[in-house]
Order: sequence, then C-alpha cells, then structure tokens
Amino acid sequence: MAFIVGKDQYLVFNGLNLTNSLAAEVKMNVGGQEVDVSTIGNAWQHFRQGQASLSITASGVWDSGTAATSLDTVMFANINNGGTKLTEYVPGGSASNAVLYRANGFLTSYEVGAPVNGKVGWAATIRIADTPTRTTVA
Repeated sequence: MAFIVGKDQYLVFNGLNLTNSLAAEVKMNVGGQEVDVSTIGNAWQHFRQGQASLSITASGVWDSGTAATSLDTVMFANINNGGTKLTEYVPGGSASNAVLYRANGFLTSYEVGAPVNGKVGWAATIRIADTPTRTTVA
C-alpha cells in the first residue's frame, strides 16, 4: 500500500476545480442512518442500518475574482438554485488509476469570513444527491 499525499487531490464542483490552489482542506464524510426498530417490551433498543449519505466539505483562501469561473461567482450562484451539479473528488491526485468518487451534488452552505487583520477564507459543504460511484481515473 502506498502512502498518499493530499497535495495532489482535487475536488471539482460544477466545472470549477476547488483545489486549484484555493482549497486548503477537503474532507469526504460517508455515513449511514441508524434506524431504531425497538418495540414496547424490548429490554434493549434494537437498530437496523438505514440509508447511506455522503457529503464533502472544503475550505481555503477566498478568491475575490469576478470572472464567471471564479470561486466566489460559482459558489454564490449555486446556493439554493434548485439543481444538482456534477461533483468529482479524487483524494490521491489525477494519476491514472487513482480513486475517483463521482455523483451529482448541491451546495448546502458557503461561508466567507476572516478574523480582524487575518486572511479571508471560505468554506463550503456539498451534499451528494444520488448514489455516488467509486471508480478510477482513466
């Protein structure tokens, strides 16, 4: 097993590469529901596995560009726009056969802010809206 360095990872949302010197951190969270199926009279709670879900969070240095492809322009335009966008995350970089997660997602949050006299940063959460695929980069 090879050690993977995160510097080559990439996250693309709606055609914008968020890790192209903009994102300082990307995390993917995969989880499953915990469904309580207990009945009256059970001495212990009983659980079953429910549906799985996936979300991706990213954060980094804010880009104040006004071009149609700038981080702020793309992210702000996609808050609550009612549609899903192609989302791709490759934790190990774009080398051939690297693991690629792909699905349609929507932006659930986009934050911009900074401490006084600090650099302006951004953070975003993308909720995957359908079943993701786990494949490899061609």
